[in-house]
Amino acid sequence: MTGFSYDQNKKPDKMYAGGERYDLNLFRKPERIYKYLKKTSDSRKSKLEIQEVEKIVHDCRNVWLHENEPVGIDFGKGKYPDYLSIAFSDLAGDVSDERIREVMARRDDKAEFELEMIFKKLQYQEPDKAFELAKKIIHDANWKVLFEEAFRYLATIDSTEVEDIFIAYLIDSDYDSKDICRKIADEYLNNRS
Repeated sequence: MTGFSYDQNKKPDKMYAGGERYDLNLFRKPERIYKYLKKTSDSRKSKLEIQEVEKIVHDCRNVWLHENEPVGIDFGKGKYPDYLSIAFSDLAGDVSDERIREVMARRDDKAEFELEMIFKKLQYQEPDKAFELAKKIIHDANWKVLFEEAFRYLATIDSTEVEDIFIAYLIDSDYDSKDICRKIADEYLNNRS
């Protein structure tokens, strides 16, 4: 993190990291992200140690599983994660099953933020685990605040299991024209026909 920019109302609207500018509206609750990043950057100036970057790069390896890397040949270029992978890795920290269970058991504002960051990190780095977490989120009414995010993620996956999840949601939930999850499920199912 190198800085923030603000709109006319003096609210943060962009953040700067690694020489790039990013819209804070990429996040569901940008003001919470801003407060967290501001506090973190003030306390440690958001400088990752070499070991932290190496761990993040190592954690991101499975993002490129579909690419064949030459064996024993170094062409002098490396593969690096994008800014979102690094940001979520830094913010989320440990994404073990034990930590996910602990965070989901807490159910407070801090846990909500932590679970959102864990979920985002898993989407980039461990899609299979993200899929399982999305299912846990939508089957736990205590995490309704993350339903939309889970539905959006599930809608990116072409599978009959997701189709079944969405059909069950449409059947089991009451109709509400403002229900974003219902709209996501409807659109997904209409596109699969």
